[in-house]
Amino acid sequence: MLKASGLSDVFAREIVGHESAAISRQYTHLTTDDLRTARIGRRAPIFARGGRPLGHSGSLRLNDGQIRPGSVRSTLERTDELYNEKKTRQHRWQAMNTKEELDAFRDRFLKYPDAFIEAQIRNGTLDNAHREVLLSMLDERRRAAVKAEQQRYDQAERHHREAKGLAWTAAIISVVSALAALISALFAWHPPHPPQPPVAPAPTPLVVVASPSPARVSNPVDYISCRQTKLDEDGAVRMTIRNNNGFPISNISLRIVFMPASRVVSEPVYEFQWFIPELIQSGEDLEFTAADASSSSNILASHSHDSTDEWLAKAEFISAESVPK
Repeated sequence: MLKASGLSDVFAREIVGHESAAISRQYTHLTTDDLRTARIGRRAPIFARGGRPLGHSGSLRLNDGQIRPGSVRSTLERTDELYNEKKTRQHRWQAMNTKEELDAFRDRFLKYPDAFIEAQIRNGTLDNAHREVLLSMLDERRRAAVKAEQQRYDQAERHHREAKGLAWTAAIISVVSALAALISALFAWHPPHPPQPPVAPAPTPLVVVASPSPARVSNPVDYISCRQTKLDEDGAVRMTIRNNNGFPISNISLRIVFMPASRVVSEPVYEFQWFIPELIQSGEDLEFTAADASSSSNILASHSHDSTDEWLAKAEFISAESVPK
């Protein structure tokens, strides 16, 4: 209607809200009468009664030179109506961009990958509010991915430090055990005394002398050392002990106690007793597997050598029987 009334294409696009001439041409619909009038207007001027031509705006001047009432006024009124309709559509579109509508729009794109969302942003069909919603979604996903990667790195670093600390603890315990075994072996070794030549008894006065007390007999368990211990995933303890006595031993009773590897406690956190009937020769090792038969033994499985809260097993020997050679 604007173009049919003779209004310029630039003003018509501005009033209606078309962004380009191509969009304006697409939405422009002229009737056959409009086109006929436009063609006749190009060829020759249209004269009204009295011999006066019509103006370029399509208004009709009377014989006295005045503009016909209603011709220009109706065009201006229609122009105001179209402008108001444009503002109304803009306000309605802005009102639609409420928080609920944007949240619903965001929920529709949650299941799509980043590549699809980026394609929608580059497409250019979204307004600024919806475009900002998609950009914020991409930013949140990138932040979440970076945070997850940082958490995985921190967890791996923490496990590495814990494993390194446990390795140093195990190495120190092995060195201490080796030193204890060496000291026990030195004490167990008794070199023979050289024979003394007979001495003629000297006459002594008759005195009453108390008989000397018998020498203390060493306990065989004092010379038994623990070489290696390991707590398996099934709660069983694999242990290697050595007989440092100068004679064979058997029927060994011991208590197996457990201490945490990552912290210091004053008392054992768990213990059970074990009996070894096998014969162990002097200077030989014996490897055995011990398991607690009580119903609470499954607690040991959660503190094996590869768990985060590892328990270290230690043998406390109670008694042993010496076997003559």
